[in-house]
Amino acid sequence: MKTARRLSRFSPCVGRERLSSERETKGVTVEGMRDKVEGKLKEKEGELTDDELREKQGKAQQKVGEGKEQLEDAKKEARERI
Repeated sequence: MKTARRLSRFSPCVGRERLSSERETKGVTVEGMRDKVEGKLKEKEGELTDDELREKQGKAQQKVGEGKEQLEDAKKEARERI
């Protein structure tokens, strides 16, 4: 009986639900933040190596991250209005 209880407690679905609720309460998506951080790293790498293309890739990836965060904010606002 205890074994079945442990399996259900650690099932992947439970972890996903918890992560999803954490994302919503913090107001920032993990994916959006990751894109912004990776983009900033690419931008700085480009500056250090004098690689303009890498800088532009980093700036573009940061914009993608910002877009993801804005989309999540809009979804959250739409859910609240319904």
